[in-house]
Amino acid sequence: MHKIHEIKTKAEQSETMVQEICRDIKKLDCAKRHITTTITALHRLTMLGQFPSFLCCGIAKFINLI
Repeated sequence: MHKIHEIKTKAEQSETMVQEICRDIKKLDCAKRHITTTITALHRLTMLGQFPSFLCCGIAKFINLI
């Protein structure tokens, strides 16, 4: 009888540990999603900041062709 109680206790501890690990994984997954979104936004902002110089170069090349 003592052995059954011991097994149940260990099973409950394992279940608690699995739930904690899953909770941590969900937090990390959410953080990864936020970081990925931030990096994408920063990349797009950088491209937007470079756009005027590309536009000016394109206009200058176009004017030289005329």
